[in-house]
Amino acid sequence: MKYLRVLFVVPRMSYGGTERQIAIISSELARRGHLVLIYSMYCEESKYDLDNAVIFIKGKTEKKEKNIIQVIGTLKKTLSQYSPDVVVPFFLIPIICTFIVKTVNKTFKIVTSERCDPNAYSMVKNNILKIAYKNSDGFVCQSRRVSEYYRDISKTKKRIIPNAVYPNNAIEEQNKNHTIIAVGRIEYQKRFDVLLNAIDMIKDDIRSFSVHVYGDGSKKDELSGMIKKLKLSDMFFLEGTTNSLDSEMKKAHICVISSDYEGFPNVMIEAMSAGIPVVTTDFSPGNASEILGDAGIVVNKGDSIALGKAIKEIISDNEKRELMGQFGLSRSKEYSVLKVCDEWEKLFFDVVKR
Repeated sequence: MKYLRVLFVVPRMSYGGTERQIAIISSELARRGHLVLIYSMYCEESKYDLDNAVIFIKGKTEKKEKNIIQVIGTLKKTLSQYSPDVVVPFFLIPIICTFIVKTVNKTFKIVTSERCDPNAYSMVKNNILKIAYKNSDGFVCQSRRVSEYYRDISKTKKRIIPNAVYPNNAIEEQNKNHTIIAVGRIEYQKRFDVLLNAIDMIKDDIRSFSVHVYGDGSKKDELSGMIKKLKLSDMFFLEGTTNSLDSEMKKAHICVISSDYEGFPNVMIEAMSAGIPVVTTDFSPGNASEILGDAGIVVNKGDSIALGKAIKEIISDNEKRELMGQFGLSRSKEYSVLKVCDEWEKLFFDVVKR
């Protein structure tokens, strides 16, 4: 078999790390000649650009609904029409629906992937996902730490495949803005309050710098209120979502991740590919150092004091900042789209041959 038929199933292709990776991998697979489909449960367009060869199928479910019967019906119709060799569902509902359809249609293989921190799940969700992962034909973890968490899953079906990143050419120091960049949904998980408190502690030492947070979420108004209360409106800005993150990233001096938990943060490797040092918390499941290497500084999660000290340290030491940026630039090649897609492609061929 030279070419594959691959179907990705996802709740929606909204702004998010997993959705961005689906867009990257599906587009690269399509460019290699594979038939690639994305079935989005909800009736929404993709927020990310896709290769023209990728077939995007919108569901009929409205945003706030969880109509599993409708999803299963559309999934069965898609399977009948395109006969994919491999189905790759992401997140709980798509995984459940895919396994339900598998009971009456056994013509395809299932590859699942853990995209979050399994320690953050409820007991019920954790147990359901563990059963699904064990019964998948292939299972992908994004880091060694997550792979160790799922040590009971057979090594023959398990792969460690990190997220992919496109190269983002670094620019000269003199062309950078005096900016600190942070990216993510403005939700409690991301702990932008910790970043805000860190900046408040060191504000007098970094007056020439400003902080720019790209993202949106339910905690935006609350965070905005905190900014005003701390009188940091002149240096801490909530920029909303953007389609030009690559451009903003490489103009920054430093990238900060303040999360309590993550799966595999795209923003970390995006900063590295732009030659930007990263200050990050050691978010659960504890794979920050594994991903980052010497391209930045890792501090304890929830520790505003340590986060502030690390930010100040990198800002005030030009040589260290440059060395970390160069290390990140070099290390980011491990996460190149071509290399990561090779791993996905190999896994798909392996499971189809079994």
